[in-house]
Amino acid sequence: MAIKDGDFVRVNFTGKIKENDEVFDTTYDEIAQEAEIFDENKTYKPIPIVVGGNHLLPAIEKEIVGLEAGERKTVEVNSDNGFGPRDPKAIQLIPMKEFKKQGMTPYPGMRIQAEGGEGRILTVNGGRVKVDFNHPLAGKDLIYDVEVTEIIEDNEEKIKSMIEL
Repeated sequence: MAIKDGDFVRVNFTGKIKENDEVFDTTYDEIAQEAEIFDENKTYKPIPIVVGGNHLLPAIEKEIVGLEAGERKTVEVNSDNGFGPRDPKAIQLIPMKEFKKQGMTPYPGMRIQAEGGEGRILTVNGGRVKVDFNHPLAGKDLIYDVEVTEIIEDNEEKIKSMIEL
């Protein structure tokens, strides 16, 4: 039975940055370990989604439509349909004193939470800290290898899968 919008399915996937094949997310534990992104607090298994419900990037969910359980597909997602283009306005200079007030010693690569959202420190020069508040995958074209492992048809299983989300 081909998948359509509104169907409940379980999928495995691996997301990679197109330009360098770097894995940034996956539902497979062995791939996460190989890519050195393994998180022991995460459970690696197929995830439940409602097709068209924006549980994954819409560009990926659109490509799942028409597949059947057990089928795989490689989906290329350009930056506009992924996490958007990089926004130069999302890079801000913050006075060092703001970090000192919080008892923080900023360093390049450090991730911070601020009013502008989550950011990554690019540079620390003198009394100023340059912080990038763009999504880490903004401006990057992506490749997702997706496998539909199951179409969930039982209503009780659908409810259980929504609790997993």
